[in-house]
Amino acid sequence: MYPRDTQGAILAIFFAGLFLTSALRANVQIEKKQDANGKTVIRLENEFIRMDVVPSNGGRVARFVYKPADDSQWVGGPTSPGLFLDHLWQQSWPGVLHGAEYQYEITSKGPERAEVRLWKVVDSGAGRDTIWGVRYEKVLALERGQALIFCRITLTNTTDVNRSPGLWVQHVLAAGNAKENVYFRPSTRGIDTAYTRYVGTILKKEWSGNDWVKDPVAGWSATVAPAEKLALIMLVDYNELNLWYNSLPSWTMEVFYDQVQLLPGGSWQTELAVVAVEGFESVAYASRKVVADLSGKFAGDTLIVQSTIAAVDTLSHVDLVVAAESASSRRALGSRRIELTELGRSLVAHRLELPLNDPARQEGVVVKVSLQAADDISEAYEIFVPPVEPSVAAAATYSRPRPVKTKRPLDKPEQIELIAHDGFRVFEARGIWFREWQVKEAANRFDDGNVVPGYYQKEVYAETLTKFPISY
Repeated sequence: MYPRDTQGAILAIFFAGLFLTSALRANVQIEKKQDANGKTVIRLENEFIRMDVVPSNGGRVARFVYKPADDSQWVGGPTSPGLFLDHLWQQSWPGVLHGAEYQYEITSKGPERAEVRLWKVVDSGAGRDTIWGVRYEKVLALERGQALIFCRITLTNTTDVNRSPGLWVQHVLAAGNAKENVYFRPSTRGIDTAYTRYVGTILKKEWSGNDWVKDPVAGWSATVAPAEKLALIMLVDYNELNLWYNSLPSWTMEVFYDQVQLLPGGSWQTELAVVAVEGFESVAYASRKVVADLSGKFAGDTLIVQSTIAAVDTLSHVDLVVAAESASSRRALGSRRIELTELGRSLVAHRLELPLNDPARQEGVVVKVSLQAADDISEAYEIFVPPVEPSVAAAATYSRPRPVKTKRPLDKPEQIELIAHDGFRVFEARGIWFREWQVKEAANRFDDGNVVPGYYQKEVYAETLTKFPISY
């Protein structure tokens, strides 16, 4: 790998640590065994990851080991009960899927891919009119040469009436002996960060930051153990993403999806992945192609930018451009270009300095990175560097627009019939003061009055209306 700065502004460029440490590509293995309690465990393993799936405990990954980092165990300890904990957000935690007995089938035994399919039909709990009869199916897999867990989730309506589930996936995790988790979630306000840490002993902990991130702008979320420089990154389809959530006291990384509509026999499917990385203390961007960190700080009249990037799998003919612009007026302040013949799993870190004028220091700076590589690969990300002066920083604003989602068309009946209702008819949707307004009582003073009440559900994970009659 031979990096080259085409404008001569790079002060230092070096390779630090390893990303998804290189290893000989061993065959993927899968085996069925019994744990100490006699429960069936499906173990999947490749050169990077060893994980145990327990069908009788909600089909979760009950143990996850990242082998290159001294067999670091992310889950399997007393504070970290698993990855891919299944929920539908019409039910509050834990829900009927959590800890349930799943049926399972080993569908691929290697050597290139090991795969297990697990499924369970929702048949109790809340959501009788919205999710009962929905079959929740997930496929978990490892592939040769990849340090990530592949997951495909399919929701199928097995009933003869409409269903409208909302997917919710939870991971509860901590890195080995880590005493701190730091969470990174991309939002319209920049990278939203929060943390959970032990204070002295595991009997006492503290946390700070937002738990809900309701304005996501990209389909990734990262949990980092900074002292160990280990991270797990969750990658999802942004087009289906509703919000990010971290239960800070409980060390979780969670994702809530948009609600979907399923006709009888209809299904909906999405893919997600969990990527294990090492060498990063923080994360500013992640995708199926690259993981990166980016930071900036003012030093006099100079902006110092630190950038770290690595590929999930090798990229060739990489053109990397780092550019800075003023935050408010978006004036171009300078850019630097770096060419790499190859970008692999080793971390590539570089530092550059950009001279700034006074107005830029007063506004703050947006640092942008764009990457182009062979095979039409394109990636882009950015951070905001606020002004140094506290009085100016308080007034500084930064906002990213949310990308437009590309949605699959909703399932529709073959024939739609408009049924006219007799008499006066009202639907009112309100929050906690619905009953106090007494609209139903007032409207029903008419002889033909008919009010259908609707209200926000108590558990507003995705802030959705419930009790709305599908036939309305």
